[in-house]
Amino acid sequence: MNPDENISELHERLDDLERRLADTLAKVGKAGPVPVHYQARIDEIKAQADAMRHKLQGADQSTWAAVKNDLEADWQVLKHAFERWAEYVDERYQRRDF
Repeated sequence: MNPDENISELHERLDDLERRLADTLAKVGKAGPVPVHYQARIDEIKAQADAMRHKLQGADQSTWAAVKNDLEADWQVLKHAFERWAEYVDERYQRRDF
């Protein structure tokens, strides 16, 4: 894969994560106002995604090798944070325990 494909792939992953986050938020919102602690976690996840996007903007072909591992590590942390939060929300949503 060339560097542009790797950068594009990370952009696509972030886009997908943000869509999933919005879908999860919409599901919670159907039950009523979004609880404050949910909104706080959403804001944290969005901030992590924004930080990754900022790093990606600075990555070009010449710097890709230097930032690739950092970005991949950031992605793994962000992905797992979202997945843990989404599982928590799904469990609470099914029980209606907000």
